[in-house]
Amino acid sequence: ARMGAAAVAAARAIDYRGAGTVEFLLEPSGAFYFLEMNTRLQVEHPVTEMVTGLDLVAWQLRVAAGEPLPLTQADVRLGGHAIEARIYAEDPSRGFLPQTGRVLAWTPADLPAVRTDHGLLAGQDISPFYDPMLAKVIAHGATRDEARRKLIMALEETRLLGPTTNIGFLIAALRHPEFADGRATTNFIDQCFAKGSPALAPPVAGNELVALAAVLLSRASQTSAAVGAAWHSSGVPSWPMRVAFGATPTDVIIKPVTTTRYDVQIGGAVATLDIVSLSTTDVRFSVDGHVRSAQIYYDDGTQHLGLNGLTYAVRDILHDAASGAETDGDDRIRAPMNGRVVSVRAKAGDTVVKGQCIVILEAMKMQHELTVGRAGTLADVRVAEGDQVATQHILAVLAAVPQPSKS
Repeated sequence: ARMGAAAVAAARAIDYRGAGTVEFLLEPSGAFYFLEMNTRLQVEHPVTEMVTGLDLVAWQLRVAAGEPLPLTQADVRLGGHAIEARIYAEDPSRGFLPQTGRVLAWTPADLPAVRTDHGLLAGQDISPFYDPMLAKVIAHGATRDEARRKLIMALEETRLLGPTTNIGFLIAALRHPEFADGRATTNFIDQCFAKGSPALAPPVAGNELVALAAVLLSRASQTSAAVGAAWHSSGVPSWPMRVAFGATPTDVIIKPVTTTRYDVQIGGAVATLDIVSLSTTDVRFSVDGHVRSAQIYYDDGTQHLGLNGLTYAVRDILHDAASGAETDGDDRIRAPMNGRVVSVRAKAGDTVVKGQCIVILEAMKMQHELTVGRAGTLADVRVAEGDQVATQHILAVLAAVPQPSKS
C-alpha cells in the first residue's frame, strides 16, 4: 500500500494523466526506493490484469481519448497471484546471447488460468532487428505457489521448435528452491546459476531421446527407408548411425523388430522403442514400456524434438559425412547470429593471440565481441564495417598450423 501511494504521489506531483508504470527497488528490510517512471504500460502489465480482472490496455486507450476511469482505486479488488515468464530467442548456454532462426512449429499452452501473449506464426523468421522477446506466458493461482506450478506446466506444454529459446532455463528457475520459497532477489541468476550450471547448458538428451531421434532420422532418410522396405520376419541388417545433439555425438545401432518396434543399441545398452502413433508434428512413443509424447519437426536432415519444454536439434552425422556434408574446424570465426558488423579489429596477415577480439557484431540492440580460439595468423578477414551477415557466416579464418615434416 505504501509503495502504491508513493507511485500515485509521484504521478500527481507532475500532474500526469495516462497509463504509467513506476518502478522501485525493494530492500529485505521493507524499505523501497524510486527507480524510474515509464509513461506507458510495461511488459509485465498482464500480471496486474490477471489479479484484478481489468483490461489495462482498454483503460489506457480510453484515458487517452479523454474518458474518465470507470473505477476508483477503492473499487479495485485483488484476487490470487500471477507470475509472468518471458520467452526469449536467446541461448542461456552462451551468456543469453540473442538468437535468430525460423519458427518451425508454434502452439501455445492451452490450460485454465494461463494466458499467452504473442505474435508468432509457424514459418516466421526471427530477425536480428528487434528485441528477441517472442511471447509472454502468465499463470494465475489462488496462491503464489499454485501460480508457479501452473506456469511450469504451461511452459512444458508450450510448443516452440526452431530458434533456440530460454524456455528450459525459465522452467529451471521456477523450480529452484530459492524462487519457490520467495527468496529470489536481483542477484538470483548470479547466485543460483553459476557458470557451468546444468540450467545454463544445452539440454542433455537421455537414452530414450537418443533412441527416438535415431529412429525418426532413420525413418526419414531415403537409405533407411529402403532398409525398412526390405524388412521381413527373419530380421534386417543393423543400421549404424552417429546421432549428434548439437556438438555431442552418440553412436547408435538400430535394428527393426517390426514396422513400429525397434531395438536401439546405445553404447553397451539396448533399448526397445515402440512408435505408438506418429504424425508430421507429434509422436507418441514408449521406451521399454515407458510411454511419452513429443513434438517433432523434420527439416532438411535435422530432426527437431520438443519434450517438457526442452528442445533438441539432431542430425545423423555419420551419413551426413557419407553424403558429402561439409564440416568446419575451429579456425573459422563465424557469426553466432544475424547482425551488422560495427567494427573489424584485425586484418589478414596479423598475428593474433587467443581470445583477441577480431569483429564486433551488433544484433538485437546488443554488441558482441567475436574472438579467436587460439593464437596464430589471420589468413583471411571476409567482412568489413557495415556488412550485414547471417548466422554462421564466416567472418575470418586463421591460417592452418604448419605440421612438422616426417623424416
